[in-house]
Amino acid sequence: MDLSSLIKPAAAAEPVANVTDLVMVGAESNIRQIITLSDHVPVIIEFHATGATSLAEKLEKSVRRQNGKLLMVRIDGQQQASLAAAFKIEHVPAVIALVKGQPVPLFEGDLETVEVERFIAKLLDVAASNGLTGFVGIGENVPVNPIAEKAYEAIQAGDLEGAKAVYVAALADSPRDAEYVAGLAQVNLMIRTVDADIAKALEDPTTSSNVRADLLATIGHFDQAFDVLLAEFAKAKSDEVKAQLLELFEVAGNTDPEVVRARKLLTNLLY
Repeated sequence: MDLSSLIKPAAAAEPVANVTDLVMVGAESNIRQIITLSDHVPVIIEFHATGATSLAEKLEKSVRRQNGKLLMVRIDGQQQASLAAAFKIEHVPAVIALVKGQPVPLFEGDLETVEVERFIAKLLDVAASNGLTGFVGIGENVPVNPIAEKAYEAIQAGDLEGAKAVYVAALADSPRDAEYVAGLAQVNLMIRTVDADIAKALEDPTTSSNVRADLLATIGHFDQAFDVLLAEFAKAKSDEVKAQLLELFEVAGNTDPEVVRARKLLTNLLY
């Protein structure tokens, strides 16, 4: 999957990202990229049992008919148990959506095609009301930012420090570039959480607030992540907590309603 244009806002007739297919397999190794994609198009995630395909076939047909207006991700709930737990999936099949990083429960169990179509239509309406009206392109012909492309190639190769170095160098030349600022924030979050057992850490009451906030952000619960850090900042006006909050604002996207809300609360705490 080529994730080179994730931060770039959609132009009227330009794809917001270039992917190799509209249906992909999800795992801990790429869930952060998938969440980032949901900043631009809605992502429907099917948690399924190993080998199950009945629901997937109906979902895939519906998704492909939308010509890139949304993506589909299949996650094996048995093989990726920690992801299923992180998204609070108790039974499979279960389908959720990601809209600007926020999980939206859709349904559990297999459905008839007409019901699947109804949920897809409803999801597209919700996405449109949140400003997600772009589409993704398939293939290698979508223009990309070469710096962002280099960073995402490093991410896909597992070289997070290399991706960070790409963005740091780019920001040295263009310190106000919003795409590079957001890209660096995303990579920093990946570095901090790459080896974490998300579900286990979130269930552990001894997990520190800064780690808990990062993990919540990683699975798209930005509202909860912000609240954890805001509560911590209210107790001790820590520059480190403030810096983490500001970085997570970049990951979520500065126009996200939860970012707007949290930024106002942070301002009140500062003054």
